[in-house]
Amino acid sequence: MPLIPKVWGALITHLMKLSIFIALFTYCCQVYCQNANPYSIWKSSYHKCESLKDGTYSGLQKTKNLTSRDTIVKELYCLFQIDTTDLLFGSYFDVSCKTKNGVQHQYSYNGDFFISCLNNNCGLYQGKNELSGLTGLTHNYLLFNPFNDIENSEMSLMDSIDLIFVGEEKFADWDVFHFQVESGVDTSSMVKVLSSRFDFWINKKDLMPVQYSVYYQVDLAGVVCEQYEEFKLLSYSLNDLKVSAFHTLQWYADNGYAIQSRITEKSNPEILKVGDLVPKWDLTTNQKQRINSSDHGYKLILFDFFYQSCFPCLKAIPMLNQLNAEYGDKGLLVVGIDNVDTKDERFYEFVKERKIAYPVAISENSLAKDFNVGSYPTLFLMDSTGKLLFTSSGFGPGSEKELGELIDSLLREK
Repeated sequence: MPLIPKVWGALITHLMKLSIFIALFTYCCQVYCQNANPYSIWKSSYHKCESLKDGTYSGLQKTKNLTSRDTIVKELYCLFQIDTTDLLFGSYFDVSCKTKNGVQHQYSYNGDFFISCLNNNCGLYQGKNELSGLTGLTHNYLLFNPFNDIENSEMSLMDSIDLIFVGEEKFADWDVFHFQVESGVDTSSMVKVLSSRFDFWINKKDLMPVQYSVYYQVDLAGVVCEQYEEFKLLSYSLNDLKVSAFHTLQWYADNGYAIQSRITEKSNPEILKVGDLVPKWDLTTNQKQRINSSDHGYKLILFDFFYQSCFPCLKAIPMLNQLNAEYGDKGLLVVGIDNVDTKDERFYEFVKERKIAYPVAISENSLAKDFNVGSYPTLFLMDSTGKLLFTSSGFGPGSEKELGELIDSLLREK
């Protein structure tokens, strides 16, 4: 009989240990399952980024644009301070950027001024009126969006897209979670996206994103092109920034930067109007043809100012080819003028790839300034005396019919 209490006691002790083990095991499984859930990790990382106030980071960005074969590599060092009430950038920042070929780019924004310096030459926007003119240019300035602008980064897209957990990896000195998102064809806009892929690497230690890449395959007006961007952090320190670390205008002046106010550049030239005489011009085309305003031998000349990665410009090429084919032997000269890209091997490949039948010229910015070109494509139709007969900015569905009918009627009169 005395053995029974001892047996019961041992059994109860064993059951208690077992219940504790089961409870711990269940808890661990719940924690593991939660962490293994891609959306749980993703949301935690997103919310961590939302909570950022300021910080510093260094990183490396690689970019290949749609119409370029080369990858641009930039080293970046950035200080930032989040201000959700700021309507322009949503943060203040101080950035030093360097390319592989040694070009130095420095830009700073503190709510009162924005300054952008290429090597030692700076342009300054200051005051509400000037800063408001930056609205359409904010995307041109490199920042690590998950830190500086989480709402507009690719991380915000994941609510409506399937998220794939690729696995755990080693990146630099960090253990990371690797996530991926792939999407299919999107033909809802003018630019047809054939496929896209987003990859993100999140630091296991603090759940901060430390690398992302974005890949697109696009039907760009009949030609399949690829675009790629990768941004990886090399180091970062968060929520411990001293505001005094930001550069001031005095710092730029003391360090030998030549600063020019944008006010002096805002004397908008008068737009050329129908009836005006166009400026004198002199061009050498890809066909080795030398033409100028006083020696060309044509009844009508149609200029198309464009650049190679401009989507509306690409959409206009078939129309220009058609006008050249229909009226080229009746007195019309069509000339494409690229004042953005360089005249290299890629230029000739572009002309061949796009099957451009009319002459194309690479021109310095001076000609675009002479013609007061402010957007692309911009078309100018003039007669043999240089009198402007038609001008149009942009390209839309009705452009081809309107211009074709005008050219046809003008050539019938001459």
